[in-house]
Amino acid sequence: MMIRSFEFLHYHYFAAFSDFYFPVQHITNVEAHLFRYLLWDGGSYSGGFATCLSHHRLLAHNCSHTPEIDPDTGRRIGLETGDPTQFKSFEELFGAFNRQLKNFVDIKVKGNNIIERLFATFMPSPFLSILIDDCIKSGKDYNDGGPRYNTTYIMGVGIGTLTDSLAAIKYHVFDEKSVTMDHLLISLKCNFEGHERIRQMLWSKTPKYGNDDEFADTILRASFDALHHA
Repeated sequence: MMIRSFEFLHYHYFAAFSDFYFPVQHITNVEAHLFRYLLWDGGSYSGGFATCLSHHRLLAHNCSHTPEIDPDTGRRIGLETGDPTQFKSFEELFGAFNRQLKNFVDIKVKGNNIIERLFATFMPSPFLSILIDDCIKSGKDYNDGGPRYNTTYIMGVGIGTLTDSLAAIKYHVFDEKSVTMDHLLISLKCNFEGHERIRQMLWSKTPKYGNDDEFADTILRASFDALHHA
């Protein structure tokens, strides 16, 4: 059963991600970690499937000199959204982030659909199914469309970090012009070593999420809307 599941995921995951410039070696990593979690670590996803979409990682990916290139592998994994040092406004940067967000949401959804069929085909949950409304009535497993309500979803995580990051860029790069985008990218690349003044400025002189600050809250709402419409 484990061999068949592994072959199923390998074939269909490759098919799912081949249209999205997803590195082949990453497919193997997905397989290995997913099966280690599901089959040996007692994963909690036996009923339904949820996957996380990290907003702030997408922003970090998009805000590099070559946003479509993974800095760790040198491979292309995203859309070509332009050099952020050439952006003339925050709206232009947010538009690039939004396009990247939609791209990765498409990848997540396509991958989710494949994984759901994996659960339905190879990992039924009979005990759970007898306790959930409509599974017995429909004669279908919980993972195979039996329940009255679908519990599959994408969790948007890191919204606070995303808001603070976007607020810092908007406030300091585009509004106050206290740092250039190029200088900011250099500081981030070396984890602020030798750029303590920039780190302190971003930390202590930027509107932050969670403080009833309209500057930050406006960015938060725009980010939620972007995910909602992705």
